[in-house]
Amino acid sequence: MKKKILLLTISILALIFLAVYFIFQPETPQNVLTETYHITDKQYLTEDTTRGALSIDITVEYPVDFSEEKILEKIQAHIITNLVGEQYINVPKDSILQQFVRELKEEYIHNNEIVVDKLDKTGRLVLNNSFTMEGFALLNDEQIFTYGISRDVDFGGNHPTRTRFFYNYNLKTGELITEEAIFGNENHEKLADLLQQEVQRLSRDNDDMPTIDTFEESVYNKEAIRPNGNFYINDEAICYVFNPYEIAPLSYAYETEVRLPYSLIKPLLKENSVIQYLVQQHETSLSANNN
Repeated sequence: MKKKILLLTISILALIFLAVYFIFQPETPQNVLTETYHITDKQYLTEDTTRGALSIDITVEYPVDFSEEKILEKIQAHIITNLVGEQYINVPKDSILQQFVRELKEEYIHNNEIVVDKLDKTGRLVLNNSFTMEGFALLNDEQIFTYGISRDVDFGGNHPTRTRFFYNYNLKTGELITEEAIFGNENHEKLADLLQQEVQRLSRDNDDMPTIDTFEESVYNKEAIRPNGNFYINDEAICYVFNPYEIAPLSYAYETEVRLPYSLIKPLLKENSVIQYLVQQHETSLSANNN
């Protein structure tokens, strides 16, 4: 009898333990969790701090946790490669920026040795350079993780280099979402036509852009206004970004962003498009707001 009571007690305690474990164990994140890292620094060109320097300002939102570890590692590796280079993939995440900045400063000094000689001889030349970079998450739900990288680099010249690049990851596979996965290959030319029409419309609505009456008489390169893989996905649209020099001379445009609402591109989506659920959610939201 005592043996039965003991076994029953052990069974009850085991059930209580399991219940407590499942109640209080940390939940596995269904979307990607991120942490933000920031570093600022300055590298003077010479001991005389008035002769010029490289100012560095970097802020990076970095993915650190996800329910599928292999998918997370694939996304992390791709982001690191595009942020600072694949040689940093195996560097501890809290040391990546420090190591990158250290090597950037060393490269800056090495590349400007001739300039330093000229400074010593003339005493007139002053260089004020800068390197600013930001990595940031955008759409982040259970199916898609969108990441952007912006850079503003001034190493001399008439214009600083300003760019933005975007990457959309399928959280079921960890792979980049391509235009083919959204539109299919058969709609590539139709998408190009739509982008060209939207750039032309933007030119009429934006005072900072020269108006495009016809592409033949404009500074824009019509053939360059095509799906370029540089787009980000959000709840309402796909937004394409054309960086400086990509579709027009820098003197006329720095960056051109073209927003394609889901209502506009829905006819071009392939069957079972990877963004179909976003289109449906957006339509449901619009319908609810109208009622």
